[in-house]
Amino acid sequence: MSDSAMVTEAVCSERMKRLEERVDKIETIQEEIHALTISVERLTMTVKNMVDTQKEQSRRLDALEDKDAKMWQDVVKTVITGIVGILIGYALKQLGIF
Repeated sequence: MSDSAMVTEAVCSERMKRLEERVDKIETIQEEIHALTISVERLTMTVKNMVDTQKEQSRRLDALEDKDAKMWQDVVKTVITGIVGILIGYALKQLGIF
Protein backbone atom coordinates (compact mmCIF):
# COMPACT_ATOMS: atom_id res chain seq x y z
CA MET A 1 0.00 0.00 0.00
CA SER A 2 1.38 3.39 -0.95
CA ASP A 3 2.00 6.19 1.48
CA SER A 4 -0.73 8.34 0.01
CA ALA A 5 -3.23 5.49 0.32
CA MET A 6 -2.28 4.99 3.95
CA VAL A 7 -2.62 8.72 4.62
CA THR A 8 -6.01 8.75 2.90
CA GLU A 9 -7.12 5.75 4.91
CA ALA A 10 -5.94 7.37 8.14
CA VAL A 11 -7.73 10.62 7.27
CA CYS A 12 -10.91 8.75 6.42
CA SER A 13 -10.66 6.69 9.58
CA GLU A 14 -10.20 9.82 11.69
CA ARG A 15 -13.07 11.58 9.91
CA MET A 16 -15.29 8.52 10.45
CA LYS A 17 -14.43 8.49 14.15
CA ARG A 18 -15.35 12.19 14.49
CA LEU A 19 -18.60 11.64 12.58
CA GLU A 20 -19.53 8.73 14.85
CA GLU A 21 -18.87 10.91 17.90
CA ARG A 22 -21.05 13.68 16.44
CA VAL A 23 -23.85 11.20 15.71
CA ASP A 24 -23.62 9.88 19.27
CA LYS A 25 -23.90 13.45 20.63
CA ILE A 26 -26.85 14.18 18.36
CA GLU A 27 -28.60 10.99 19.50
CA THR A 28 -28.03 11.97 23.14
CA ILE A 29 -29.41 15.45 22.50
CA GLN A 30 -32.40 13.98 20.67
CA GLU A 31 -33.15 11.68 23.63
CA GLU A 32 -32.93 14.65 26.02
CA ILE A 33 -35.28 16.68 23.80
CA HIS A 34 -37.73 13.78 23.73
CA ALA A 35 -37.61 13.48 27.54
CA LEU A 36 -38.11 17.24 27.84
CA THR A 37 -41.08 17.09 25.48
CA ILE A 38 -42.70 14.41 27.60
CA SER A 39 -42.06 16.48 30.74
CA VAL A 40 -43.65 19.55 29.13
CA GLU A 41 -46.70 17.49 28.14
CA ARG A 42 -47.07 16.24 31.71
CA LEU A 43 -46.61 19.75 33.08
CA THR A 44 -49.25 21.05 30.67
CA MET A 45 -51.73 18.43 31.87
CA THR A 46 -50.95 19.22 35.50
CA VAL A 47 -51.49 22.95 34.94
CA LYS A 48 -54.74 22.25 33.08
CA ASN A 49 -55.96 20.14 36.00
CA MET A 50 -54.98 22.89 38.44
CA VAL A 51 -56.88 25.48 36.39
CA ASP A 52 -59.95 23.25 36.31
CA THR A 53 -59.73 22.73 40.07
CA GLN A 54 -59.31 26.47 40.66
CA LYS A 55 -62.36 27.22 38.51
CA GLU A 56 -64.43 24.72 40.49
CA GLN A 57 -63.23 26.14 43.81
CA SER A 58 -63.96 29.67 42.59
CA ARG A 59 -67.48 28.62 41.62
CA ARG A 60 -68.02 27.03 45.03
CA LEU A 61 -66.64 30.10 46.83
CA ASP A 62 -68.96 32.36 44.86
CA ALA A 63 -71.91 30.16 45.84
CA LEU A 64 -70.92 30.36 49.53
CA GLU A 65 -70.47 34.12 49.37
CA ASP A 66 -73.84 34.52 47.68
CA LYS A 67 -75.44 32.35 50.36
CA ASP A 68 -73.96 34.50 53.16
CA ALA A 69 -74.99 37.70 51.40
CA LYS A 70 -78.54 36.39 50.97
CA MET A 71 -78.68 35.40 54.64
CA TRP A 72 -77.58 38.87 55.77
CA GLN A 73 -80.08 40.51 53.41
CA ASP A 74 -82.84 38.40 54.98
CA VAL A 75 -81.68 39.31 58.51
CA VAL A 76 -81.59 43.03 57.71
CA LYS A 77 -84.98 42.81 55.99
CA THR A 78 -86.49 41.06 59.02
CA VAL A 79 -84.98 43.58 61.47
CA ILE A 80 -86.19 46.56 59.42
CA THR A 81 -89.66 45.02 59.09
CA GLY A 82 -89.76 44.49 62.87
CA ILE A 83 -88.67 48.04 63.61
CA VAL A 84 -91.20 49.49 61.16
CA GLY A 85 -93.92 47.28 62.71
CA ILE A 86 -93.03 48.49 66.22
CA LEU A 87 -93.02 52.14 65.08
CA ILE A 88 -96.40 51.76 63.38
CA GLY A 89 -97.81 50.00 66.45
CA TYR A 90 -96.45 52.74 68.71
CA ALA A 91 -97.86 55.46 66.46
CA LEU A 92 -101.29 53.77 66.38
CA LYS A 93 -101.25 53.40 70.16
CA GLN A 94 -100.42 57.09 70.56
CA LEU A 95 -103.31 57.96 68.27
CA GLY A 96 -105.59 55.74 70.35
CA ILE A 97 -106.44 53.48 67.43
CA PHE A 98 -104.78 50.42 68.88
